[in-house]
Amino acid sequence: SRMIVILAVVPIITTMFFSAQSVLDSIRKARETADLGSLTELSVHMSNLVHELQKERGATAVFISSKGGKFAAELSVQRGETDKKRAVLDTFLKAFPLARYDDTLARDLSAIAKRMEDLKGVRAGADRSRLRTMTQRTYCKTVCPR
Repeated sequence: SRMIVILAVVPIITTMFFSAQSVLDSIRKARETADLGSLTELSVHMSNLVHELQKERGATAVFISSKGGKFAAELSVQRGETDKKRAVLDTFLKAFPLARYDDTLARDLSAIAKRMEDLKGVRAGADRSRLRTMTQRTYCKTVCPR
């Protein structure tokens, strides 16, 4: 009778072990999928912002090359669109689970935030039409580097 109990317990313990392994594996996969979803959403928000920044850069170039005579209204509207996309990204980042990722991502996002702060100065310079051609070329490098 003791042998029968042992023979019955061993398969039960083995089944429980493999079941637990399977559950833990499913939890890990679910977490990885959630992380991938968060990173995908981050990339969409960042891409939207970069697109608006590129449009703003083009409008700024026309504005500066015309010495402020053309594209003033369009530039103002474009800046508003850029600011909207930046606000959406900023809101997303407040809830983003940054702690789950490598420190490199936090450093990169911090560097991007700093560059976005530099945008204020770039805009002010463009408004005063003090930016030269060289500065126009470095505009995107300042705001949205590789």
